[in-house]
Amino acid sequence: MTTLNIPVLSGFRQSSVSLAGSFPVRAWFGPDGGTAVVVPHMDLLRMVRQEPLLRATFLADGAVLSQPGSDYLAALPLVFLEGVGLKCYDLRGAGLPLREASVLPAAA
Repeated sequence: MTTLNIPVLSGFRQSSVSLAGSFPVRAWFGPDGGTAVVVPHMDLLRMVRQEPLLRATFLADGAVLSQPGSDYLAALPLVFLEGVGLKCYDLRGAGLPLREASVLPAAA
């Protein structure tokens, strides 16, 4: 049996993010002014499905984003948010052109 050391984060505020031309997905912004963006598993799937050039590979301790035909590769660590109860991925360092959306998407 493998034990994973998954961090539990606190102090995040709920919002939503989107990539240019895509529908927003649920996200939580960190207490550091928004540089930490955490997205739940199903919302990351929605985001990837909306972007034809973005692929996700899910692993036990995170996910990897890639773009076929390019050098883009980003590791997304798995995290849990205190009080949220969802498996989430930390998008810090992914280099995605995310923008905060003004409307929260409906819950899945």
